[in-house]
Amino acid sequence: MALHFNPVIRGAVYEFKPKENDSYVWEVTELNLHNFKKTFDFEPNFELGDQKKITIRKIFETGTGWTLTLEEWPHGRSFGPNGSIEYAMVPRIPAEYDGQIFIPAPARDFLLEAYKTLPTEYILSGLTVTYRARGYTRIKEYTPNGVLVSESILDASGIVCVKMEGTFRMIPSGIIEPIAIILVATAFLIFKMSRKKQISTA
Repeated sequence: MALHFNPVIRGAVYEFKPKENDSYVWEVTELNLHNFKKTFDFEPNFELGDQKKITIRKIFETGTGWTLTLEEWPHGRSFGPNGSIEYAMVPRIPAEYDGQIFIPAPARDFLLEAYKTLPTEYILSGLTVTYRARGYTRIKEYTPNGVLVSESILDASGIVCVKMEGTFRMIPSGIIEPIAIILVATAFLIFKMSRKKQISTA
């Protein structure tokens, strides 16, 4: 019988929310090649619009955290049938936070505890962690369930070198207008039905 550890750490019970076979895709939504090369002295292995995909294949829980077997596809415009197998550790102890893609939930509580032990180069604001290194700044934003949803790297002047965003947060601009039309039409229909009911009961 499998044992599941959910220790209470200063009042918080941490859980790993993603499930096996969950897939996540991040897209390069901003890229300044000149500033990137100037900051890091090399060119990135991705282009604007490229995507990276990760699928969680196995989750093994231990007393210290969760070991993940991941299938990863490199940056590109399409994904083949099979990616490479990688392994990652999700720590249960907030003091072991090190910018991981996945962290336990509730993510805000986990980050608040982690922030108490992080060096002064780190700044925490809600679910956003900012790391100020020499010559650049890295900003990571998480979902409440502990999945990295956005990562940006800024140069010394605060100009974005690269930004990656999870497509699971983004709404394609082409469907925003249809959604608005549907909402307006629904509101109008509810109003008409309400008026008709008031007239019939008058």
